[in-house]
Amino acid sequence: MTSNTAPLVKPVVLAVDDVAANRELLEAYLVDLGYEVRQPRDGLEAMEAIEADEPDLIRVRSRDSRLRTATCTATGRDEP
Repeated sequence: MTSNTAPLVKPVVLAVDDVAANRELLEAYLVDLGYEVRQPRDGLEAMEAIEADEPDLIRVRSRDSRLRTATCTATGRDEP
């Protein structure tokens, strides 16, 4: 019997954080919930990841306001 269902596509979360432990903790939690998590290490990597394949959700936590601003600018969203 052949299945006509499309393959399951996991929602993609971009976890932008300047603290590696925070990114890893978030990834562990979200992967268990069925998400694919990408972890750019800095603002440049975040913008490249957004341009290459726009994620479903971007979570930005950084003490560096330039990183937050650059990421929000790349996505066309206002910084909170």
